[in-house]
Amino acid sequence: MTLDATRGVGGIEFNASLTNPAVANITSVDLYGEPDLKRVAIGPTNATAFLQGGYFAGRPASPSLVLGNVTVAATANGTTTLGLSDVRASGQGEQMYAVVTADNATLTVGESTPPTFAEAPPASLDDDEQYEDVDGDGDGDIFDALTYFNNRDSDVIRDNPARYDFDGDGDSGDLFDALALYTELS
Repeated sequence: MTLDATRGVGGIEFNASLTNPAVANITSVDLYGEPDLKRVAIGPTNATAFLQGGYFAGRPASPSLVLGNVTVAATANGTTTLGLSDVRASGQGEQMYAVVTADNATLTVGESTPPTFAEAPPASLDDDEQYEDVDGDGDGDIFDALTYFNNRDSDVIRDNPARYDFDGDGDSGDLFDALALYTELS
């Protein structure tokens, strides 16, 4: 939301809502700076929120002033839209401002493409979070263990222990992980 606040801001209020609360929740709504008055209410399903705030001394004048932040957290794969409605802002003398923009924001949640060092992305062969198919060819074989071993020092493996810690010691990228993967696949 942006408004033309050439005379400073004394008060602000708006409603925020998500179209699909199964995908994300509103976790907080904040005003920038230090408001003298602030009232925030997040609905029982975390899909709606109301914010009302006031500044006794006023926020500085600006032709494009950002007043707040709505934080959402993803909860499942899918798409939802965060929308603002009933947006009202006033200056110090109770003059009302016209809101310049109050655009909706679309949030798409899904698993990203796994980091790879082979021609195809790695994959899980048994629907757990580990990528046994390291070379991405669709098979679990000795070539996956060899690809793992040859790339054990790569950032792809070192930075993703949840995907590549095959021996269960909490880290990834060592000989024992390659051996554990080979044992699992043979």
